[in-house]
Amino acid sequence: MATNVDGQHPVVVVEPTGYLDVPAAQAFEQQTLDLLDGGARIFVIGFARVNLITSAGIRVLVELRQRLQPHQGALVLYGLNERVKTVFSVTGLIERFRIVGSKEDAMREVETYRASVEASRTKLSSLTRLVGRVLGTADGSTAHRVLSADGSGKSALATEITHLLDECGAGGPS
Repeated sequence: MATNVDGQHPVVVVEPTGYLDVPAAQAFEQQTLDLLDGGARIFVIGFARVNLITSAGIRVLVELRQRLQPHQGALVLYGLNERVKTVFSVTGLIERFRIVGSKEDAMREVETYRASVEASRTKLSSLTRLVGRVLGTADGSTAHRVLSADGSGKSALATEITHLLDECGAGGPS
């Protein structure tokens, strides 16, 4: 297995070989879990030297994909030969994974993913600022505050947004 870790968003390139059957899948799973536990969130897995993948190997990929989702991680597969592609097709998983032809294509997918994550963060930051303006700042100062019925100085909308944010665990404006 070859790995390459890159800066703030680690990219792990994994290139298994031979058969991804039960014994090999167990080792493959342990390696990917160790990398995930170590902070890896972007996995690029090459199948150019994989002769066959069994349901055990597929299970490892499905579980890795599921474990990456809460961390906004990414999994890109490349270099699938016809036998491996057939297994993915028969299992109905070919559409559930990002599959590209080459390592270079996979790295382009990673860059596209990184750009979309960064764009999402920018949008979230803008939304966070807007909500902060609606709710007022932490020190209680804001322009055009409307007194609510309870005299808290927050509008009904601001009170409801605060309540919703607290339920989601997002907290108020910072």
